[in-house]
Amino acid sequence: EMAVWKDFHNTIKNAVANLKLQGD
Repeated sequence: EMAVWKDFHNTIKNAVANLKLQGD
C-alpha cells in the first residue's frame, strides 16, 4: 500500500539524514 511505502521512505530518509549528521 502507498502508506507502507511512505513510511518506509521516511525511515530511509531519516536514516540517511542521521548518517549525514554523524559524518560531519
